[in-house]
Amino acid sequence: MGYDGMSRRELIARIEQFEARVEGLELALAESQSAEGGLRALAHADQLTGLYNRGTFFMLALQQLRLAARHRRPLLLLYCDVRGLGRINETFGLHEGDRALVATAELLRGTFRESDVIARVGPDEFAVLAVEASEGQGEALVERLERSLAARNARTPAFCKLDLAVGLASWDPDRPCSVTDLLRRAVECVSVG
Repeated sequence: MGYDGMSRRELIARIEQFEARVEGLELALAESQSAEGGLRALAHADQLTGLYNRGTFFMLALQQLRLAARHRRPLLLLYCDVRGLGRINETFGLHEGDRALVATAELLRGTFRESDVIARVGPDEFAVLAVEASEGQGEALVERLERSLAARNARTPAFCKLDLAVGLASWDPDRPCSVTDLLRRAVECVSVG
């Protein structure tokens, strides 16, 4: 039946039905796009800490190294290992171990710049790629982290205190290396004590 034989009321009802279907399709499309964006974000993030995951860290760090080489700017890579995580897990349970990892992520987020690349790169390992930071600034970065850690630990019960082993490596545009080599050098420089 065509629209010619419809009354005005029937035609208005059909238009309203059509508009409702269009609204439903628009809503479904918006939800689908939102879910896709959420999945994309999850693919780049460590699920526990919300920081970048290892793969994303290497991808972003490689891009930063390329930019640093092009603009002849230095970079610093700070490596952090959460000491005693196995003991925490065995003594207090995996939940407390997870809380220590989340606390470490929050500490790093609060200590370093938003422009720095911060990631969880191993089960109890974190990396911070400080962009446009020279070797001479490395000590100041480590001291800033140590102050933040001491302040955090002063506010928490003994069993919740964090203990981080920290290593630092610099990337020099005159002596470039890969992201893997830079991370390895930072791991080799981990402070003992």
